[in-house]
Amino acid sequence: MIGDWESSIELPPDRTAERMHDSHSDQGVPSKYFFHIVLNGSHSGQSDGLLFRDKAAAWREASMSCGEIIREMDGKIEPGCSWQMEVADHTGQTIYRFTFTAEEL
Repeated sequence: MIGDWESSIELPPDRTAERMHDSHSDQGVPSKYFFHIVLNGSHSGQSDGLLFRDKAAAWREASMSCGEIIREMDGKIEPGCSWQMEVADHTGQTIYRFTFTAEEL
């Protein structure tokens, strides 16, 4: 079932300043990671790529972003809806996938 919120699902606000501050650690050169939203099987959102110091930092950003998206749904999700956030590395390889499904049993 398609809810009203689905037409406006987007990645949460950019936290560039926070990420860039974190990326200036002694752990090496930051890498670019890409965030994609897959809504009911269709890609509906993609980032231009964000810099992180490592995969763990990209994971944290994705998990925070998923939480923000769920909060923004504000009770509007309907049974049968599913969405995912995929995180790809600089080569385009998907390295993480968060999957959310609403089901009526």
